[in-house]
Amino acid sequence: LVSGKADVLALRVVFSPTKKEAVTISGKRMPNSHAIRIMSRAQILKFYPERITVDSGEAVRITYENSSTAMPHNIVFTESQHTEAIGVAADAMVAQRDAQEKHYIPNVDGIIAHTWLVHPGKRHELNFIAPEEAGEYPFICTFPGHWRVMRGTMVVK
Repeated sequence: LVSGKADVLALRVVFSPTKKEAVTISGKRMPNSHAIRIMSRAQILKFYPERITVDSGEAVRITYENSSTAMPHNIVFTESQHTEAIGVAADAMVAQRDAQEKHYIPNVDGIIAHTWLVHPGKRHELNFIAPEEAGEYPFICTFPGHWRVMRGTMVVK
């Protein structure tokens, strides 16, 4: 279990969240793309890092590692004006029989990219092109109830 400032500092020493490498998107190899690791923080419903920076129009590879011991999580990158509607729609999916098969990804506007539900101790890679427009783009976990606290920001320069 990771908790407290000492553990966060230890994470920073052993965990390098960003680097440049080749990314393949739709069969096209894109050299010098941004590779970023994001982890969930055990049972505290937080992403680490909570803020990432990419260049506009750049190919991005997110490797999401779920360090939780009990719960699946996902990452959904959103347009800021749609984040709340996406979260509310994900919460409403609890009533749907196939919600878990849909990975709690609602069929609504404003989703830039997303992972599937990632089970505890597992990882998922997501490749996408960063938005062309500079700005701040939230990322959230849409597992029911998580989106209000389990969130971060992708800064596009």
